[in-house]
Amino acid sequence: MSESIELPEKHPLRQAKWIWPGSYLYLNNCYADFRKDFALKRVPEKALFAITADQSYRLYINGHYVCRGPARGYQSHWPYDELDIKDFLKKGHNWIAIEAYNTGTGTFGYIHQACAGMLCAAEWDDFKFYSDESWMMRRNISRLKDAARYSVQLSYQEHVAASEHSRDWIYSEKMSDELEKDFTTYSRYSFIFGRSPYYTLEKRTIPMLRESLYAPKAVISKGIGNADSSYIKWSNIAFGFYEELENSKWEKFPESKYKNSDGFLEFELTPSGHKNFNAVLVDIGQHFIGTTEIELSGGNASAVLDINYTEGAKNLAPVLPRKEKNGCNIAMGNRIFLNGGKFHHEFYHPMGSRYITLIARGTEKRLKIKMRLRKYEYPFEMRGDFNSSDKVLNNIYSVCRHTQQICALDAYVDTPWREQAQWWGDARIQARNTFYIDGDSRLFKRGIRSIAGQCATEGLTSGHAPTSSHSCILPDFALTWILTVWDYYYQTGDISLFVEQFPRIQEVLDYFRQPKLLSKSGLVKHDRRLWYFGDWAPVFKGEIPAFLNMWHLYTLEKVIEMLKVAGMKKDAGEIKAEAAAKRKLAKKKFFDASKQLVYGGLDEKEKPIKEYSIHDQTIAIMLKLLPDCEKNMMKKLILPFIRMEKLDPAIALPSPFWISYVFDILTEKGYGEDVIKFIRKKWSPMISTGTTWEHYTWEPGENWSASHAWTAHPSSHFVNIISGIRQKAPGWKKITVEPNPVNGMKKAEVLIPSPKGDIVSKWEKKGNKINLSLLIPEGIEAEIVEKSGRKQTLSVSGKYSFALQGSDC
Repeated sequence: MSESIELPEKHPLRQAKWIWPGSYLYLNNCYADFRKDFALKRVPEKALFAITADQSYRLYINGHYVCRGPARGYQSHWPYDELDIKDFLKKGHNWIAIEAYNTGTGTFGYIHQACAGMLCAAEWDDFKFYSDESWMMRRNISRLKDAARYSVQLSYQEHVAASEHSRDWIYSEKMSDELEKDFTTYSRYSFIFGRSPYYTLEKRTIPMLRESLYAPKAVISKGIGNADSSYIKWSNIAFGFYEELENSKWEKFPESKYKNSDGFLEFELTPSGHKNFNAVLVDIGQHFIGTTEIELSGGNASAVLDINYTEGAKNLAPVLPRKEKNGCNIAMGNRIFLNGGKFHHEFYHPMGSRYITLIARGTEKRLKIKMRLRKYEYPFEMRGDFNSSDKVLNNIYSVCRHTQQICALDAYVDTPWREQAQWWGDARIQARNTFYIDGDSRLFKRGIRSIAGQCATEGLTSGHAPTSSHSCILPDFALTWILTVWDYYYQTGDISLFVEQFPRIQEVLDYFRQPKLLSKSGLVKHDRRLWYFGDWAPVFKGEIPAFLNMWHLYTLEKVIEMLKVAGMKKDAGEIKAEAAAKRKLAKKKFFDASKQLVYGGLDEKEKPIKEYSIHDQTIAIMLKLLPDCEKNMMKKLILPFIRMEKLDPAIALPSPFWISYVFDILTEKGYGEDVIKFIRKKWSPMISTGTTWEHYTWEPGENWSASHAWTAHPSSHFVNIISGIRQKAPGWKKITVEPNPVNGMKKAEVLIPSPKGDIVSKWEKKGNKINLSLLIPEGIEAEIVEKSGRKQTLSVSGKYSFALQGSDC
């Protein structure tokens, strides 16, 4: 952990105690409530309040919602949040209410350490308070513990009993005697700062999430069907509804029967009776991630209202993941046991979806519903921009931007839907998207440290972290983690993160140096204990994969470059010798001289496996491993693939995630127009959902997500290819500019939020001339390249205009 993010020695949190109601038994799916009343003689000019909880919290002050946190992390240096709450305070009586949650088990975003706690502190002038045994606290029993998981990757469905649930302790200045008694029945477990597992704390280092309230767009349909006789006992309400959907009937919901009023979507559900269900399908308007707030009146005490979250709908009906092919056990649903009167609740866990289905069962009276959503997102400014005369490409770019936003929370997440996990292969793509869309590197930097923080098998990183998953250790993603340290340096020009992480980088590299993982000649073998991923495509994954060995070599050579910049000459020399030997071996062992291509790999006897992939040729070109063969690699495999020509079915083709690397080498080789045509063909269908998909195709009900930012990379490729702006040195010290009016495009403009300032380019094609205007920030050297090959260099910042020689197309 870097010293720069450690908790200061005199920080108020060091005087606070970790507290939790009851002991640390039975933490499974545990909700805890905390309240502190206090009086202020005056409101301070600045009121810094530090707070954290394991696993998470929601903070209210004087009945007003403030925020949720903390960022995901590790108990040994658990993250805390610090915010100025002055605007929420008043002279006289004040109260703080905190909802906290601990899943009681591990997830794909959390490691459980058989402990839970809330910690907070404030020191304002002569007023001080800290979390301790004087706080009122209780376990909230209105949420049933016996609920299914949302998925293999996430925590538990929220089943709340309205009759046991009151939020007066949050909103009321004085609690009722009955509520106060409820808060005094639990023992107050506490321990001082610094005790295991919470040895210290670390700063959040990223902004608090941006939160906003809004109403869903519309109620689009209503459905009826036979209710399963055992619905009241369901622990998994999503799987139960899946079975009921088969024979249900759906029709359009009249627009006159719902309204948007005061930021809420309002509508009614007619009585269902005890043998049927009545349901409505709500369209949020776009994919989002957040919580659902709901106000109910009517119904009856023996009824339930279920809320299911889905990415897709078809024929006016919601489409849930196929139960029989649901490897992730995706079951995104919550439940309310009605009380027959008024009820107000905001569900705790952020859910990612496009559609929300509300299903009433057992209702004998009309149920009036008001709902709104609280959206959570990383506070990108989204300064970067791309706009052109091609409306389809503009729409694809917008889809990429939106997907990038909803996949950025307290970490880059693969999808806001079933996982919300910080997969690091995905994050590399997402970070590059960010550099072109926003320019913020803080989330990336925190993620690099987060991945480093979980040490897996023999020094490797986990594929995503923090995580409880023991099956997600990917040697190639550990190398990708090192490459993201390079990406951070190349983007920012800051080598300090590499220096900080170099000991951890050495641990990863040492894994690949183990004799048991090396062949007789010294090549890296496939460690079959672990998940060698490469890509979803069927690249060779036998004894000695070419992909893994070349990815390893590519990583070593980037490490050498960083060591030289850092002035670590001895380490650079040692790894340079290692890389030189690996390069020589790769050229000797993986080169098919007869085909002038790279083999997929070798068998146990180091004999070549005559399998070929786009991936292996691409990495070879990235490495400049066989420069004399690059034209052949392009001609035989890469160009036919990108031009969507017929290839041997045995050729492994890249997924829409890994193809980003292919796009890069094609752009460098001058085939940008082919890339744009491919993107137009493959990404245009994604416009229909407003998001980029996990794969090239998607249908409602599939386990693959329709909201995956690893396919949002056209946001950077459009800029590189069409504006022709490409970074050529760390920290954006040098760029090239080569406007490229592909596919008959008439004009385009871009803004790149570089670390040195905004780079702005606008060009318009007039005949065979390209009129270019360019804004270059201070500290950037720009080389302007015309189609004729003529070049000119700009070393002074400012605004420029050019009439460039273009092509006749």
